[in-house]
Amino acid sequence: MKGNKDDKMKYKDWMEQATEDLYTARVLLLNGKYYASAFYSQ
Repeated sequence: MKGNKDDKMKYKDWMEQATEDLYTARVLLLNGKYYASAFYSQ
């Protein structure tokens, strides 16, 4: 089963959000906010 264009856009949006979440986790980790960092790393 092949996805359509909308599925590809959803994937792109999801990847962008995942990248931002990892960046947020890194910033939180560097600032000692371990619990919040773990949340954004999931």
